[in-house]
Amino acid sequence: MKSYVHLIVLFVLLGTSKVFSQTTRIPDQTIPINPVTVLKPYYLQIAYNKTTNIIFPTPVKTVDRGSADVLAQRADGVENVLRVKADREDFEQTNLSVITGDGKIYTFLLEYNKNPTNLTINLNLEGLNHAGGSVNFNGTNGQVGQNSYVVFEDVKVSDSQLNNITGAIAKKPRFIKKVGEEQNGILFALRGIYIKDNVIYYQLYVKNRTNINYDIDFIKFYIRDKKLVKRTATQDIEVPAIFESNPTQTITGKTELTKVFAMQKFTIPDDKDLVVELYEKNGGRHSKLIIPNDVIVQAREQKSL
Repeated sequence: MKSYVHLIVLFVLLGTSKVFSQTTRIPDQTIPINPVTVLKPYYLQIAYNKTTNIIFPTPVKTVDRGSADVLAQRADGVENVLRVKADREDFEQTNLSVITGDGKIYTFLLEYNKNPTNLTINLNLEGLNHAGGSVNFNGTNGQVGQNSYVVFEDVKVSDSQLNNITGAIAKKPRFIKKVGEEQNGILFALRGIYIKDNVIYYQLYVKNRTNINYDIDFIKFYIRDKKLVKRTATQDIEVPAIFESNPTQTITGKTELTKVFAMQKFTIPDDKDLVVELYEKNGGRHSKLIIPNDVIVQAREQKSL
């Protein structure tokens, strides 16, 4: 009887050993990955018809896409801003890896969403030792202040400087009179353009004359040929903003809102226009401004504060 018991125990042990070896066996001459060394990715949703801008603490050096269904490129003339969007709707989950000039790596887990919540992510505002692939950059506990830069090819502007300048411009009176439109009770106008160093600032004004709240979906800048009748993706060149003042996205009835957008200095040929589109979220009260180059060159100098 004991021999039978011994045989049963032996079979149980052999079976357990086999299962264990199948599930936990590590190939010879390899080192198991310590969970402490694994950097968790950021989770990011992107869309086909909207561009997501990611601002990094230092210049972007290399970008690797896990799938061709994702478009990613550095903004023209701006070294630390990456523009990301979907090249196909409803793509399968994929990833994105970015290496910056300070040798740090950022990883993102990407999923499709027609209406992503975040369209501008400023990684300058991350604290130390975050869950992603970058640690210990200048700044502590998210208080990066003067150390947080948007890096152009030949000029640096800190977040605090951009915040101060756009705040001052928002209070300036209107000097551009002929760019604006009003429809469905919504007035959308360009009040002024200002220039400081290599950054140009657009002062936009929205007034809600109705009793119905106006929720902003997005405000987008792009360059378009004057002679084009129908818009296509290849004919429009989007101009990304590197800073937007006033995070308010809802204009309640009978109120107004001023926003200032900062972007790298540029002018356009006379056969093209700068177009600014204002879209209402879950609504149809959309507006559009046409800004020709002869208006852009009226930009006034913004003096240091």
